[in-house]
Amino acid sequence: MTLPAGVPRASDPLAVLSAIAARLAEGGDIVATVSGVLERLRASIEASEVGLWLPANGALVCSARAGTPAPPPPAPARETM
Repeated sequence: MTLPAGVPRASDPLAVLSAIAARLAEGGDIVATVSGVLERLRASIEASEVGLWLPANGALVCSARAGTPAPPPPAPARETM
């Protein structure tokens, strides 16, 4: 997987943190900022998808995500008797 320009690899965690801090410092629309941060994180750890889960009404809700979700695992085979 080729990383976008300016996105460090996860093997350099300080560079990843620096890139995320720089994106947050740019300010602007919070939705665009969070989307940009999640995309930088996703690219740096070479994940297909990342999400931001926040508590809401006593449960966790995926409030934002970046990338493409992985396909669900196959259903377990049922044993027949």
